[in-house]
Amino acid sequence: MCGRYANTKARVDVEALYGARHARGEELPPSWNVAPADPVYGVVDAHSTAGPGRELGVYRWGLVPWFMKDAKAGARMINARGETLLDKPAYRQAAAQRRLL
Repeated sequence: MCGRYANTKARVDVEALYGARHARGEELPPSWNVAPADPVYGVVDAHSTAGPGRELGVYRWGLVPWFMKDAKAGARMINARGETLLDKPAYRQAAAQRRLL
């Protein structure tokens, strides 16, 4: 995956695409140049007061590993190799417990 992508969908369209309910965050404007650390839509499996299901929220693109002291380092971590995802300390815990689509 490269370090940029386009977001041309409205929030309600993303919710419909993934069968998700709106959980938190504002409507994001369309962008042809979404970069690491930008706010992005994300879908998670959730167990909230509304019951189990998928929820759509606004998140910051990037991963801050548990051992990093500075959150700014998360903007550099945007890719992980599937074949070593569970072997690397930076990704292991997040991949097992905090998945986001």
